[in-house]
Parts: sequence; C-alpha cells; structure tokens
Amino acid sequence: MSNSGPFGTAVEAKRLVENLLTDLRTLSTEARKKHIQVKEAAESGLVKIKNISTASSEQNLLTNIRCASAELLQPLILGCSSKNARLVQVSLQAIQKMVQHRASAHIIVNELWHLMEAECEELRVLQTLTPLVSTELLVTGQWLAKCLVMCFRLNFAKDPIVINTASATVRQMVNCVYERVIQEDGLRNSDTPIDHHTVRLHSKAPPPTLRPCASDGYMLFY
Repeated sequence: MSNSGPFGTAVEAKRLVENLLTDLRTLSTEARKKHIQVKEAAESGLVKIKNISTASSEQNLLTNIRCASAELLQPLILGCSSKNARLVQVSLQAIQKMVQHRASAHIIVNELWHLMEAECEELRVLQTLTPLVSTELLVTGQWLAKCLVMCFRLNFAKDPIVINTASATVRQMVNCVYERVIQEDGLRNSDTPIDHHTVRLHSKAPPPTLRPCASDGYMLFY
C-alpha cells in the first residue's frame, strides 16, 4: 500500500470504495434468487460503505473503512461459504483488495481454511494468501502458521498448477518471514540476548525474549 501522504491516502481510499461497491454489486447480481442471504448481505454492505463514505472526510475515510472491515467482510465471507465458484471468485477478489488495506485478517484466514478443505477455488486461495502474509505484520503467530499450513497442504492438490503455485507461495512466505526479522533488527539499536535457560526442547512456544518477528522465524522450522 502506498504511503504518499494525505493526497495519496485519499486517492487510495476513493479507489477502494469504488472497487468494493463494484464487487458488492456484482456479488448481489450473481447471488440472485439462489443465494438470498448473500444477496441481502451484499446489498447491506453497499449501504454501509455509502454511509461510511458520506460521513467521512478524505483524511479519515480509509481509517473508517478499516475500522468497519469486519462488518464489510461479512457478505464476502458468506459468498465464500456458499462454495459457488462464481460467488467465491467475486468475494476473494474483493477480499484481496481489502487485505491490502489491513482488513480483519483472522476472519479471512479462517474462511480461506474452509475453502481449502472444501477444495474450492484453490488457486485463488493461494493468490489471497500471498498479500495476507506480505502485508506488514497483518498475520503473525498462529495465523501466520495457519497460512503456511494451507500452502503445504495445497502442495498435495490434484491440479498441477495449484501444486506449483503452492510451492512458489511457500518460498515467498518464508522469504517474507525472514525479511521481517531483518527489518525488526534494524529498528532496534541493541540486541536482546536470549536467556538460554528459557528455551525448552520440543517447546511449542518460542523463547520469551525473542521479538515478534524473530519468534515467527524461530518457530517456522523449529
């Protein structure tokens, strides 16, 4: 996501609102009579976005959208839960846009897990996992682990394209995790020593003295 000052943020916010409105309209149209709950949720989402947009200034529109992200994700999660290919495609497309603006990641990770288990739109699941992990510290700890597990499991998918994409996504995620560690080290002037007495063999938790990104890196292949 760009950080080009207030003007850049305002442009991003406007673009995000326009994209979400388009995606929700598409979701509502595609749902029609067969998925009434999805259609109604999409229409409710349209109203919420319009209300937020009307009540917000250019400076705080993006912040207000982020604060309401759990609510705005609801029709998209329902679209994914339908397991209807077209609804899932539209929903994941919108979710990917929201991820770039730090939407509620835990809700998204759980729904992606359900799609993976249902073998539904596996390639798009992987395409959504990539921005989730690459967006700075959006997923950490158990949620990062869950994203990686999805990639590992999709390495055993039936579609060779999915398998190849899953392998590439794992490599990208691992690189991202250790890039975070390097960035985290650069933010601190002095290293925090590890108290080796706190390290336990086969422990399911990292040493308590490690910083957050270092903890993720430690647990990645521990």
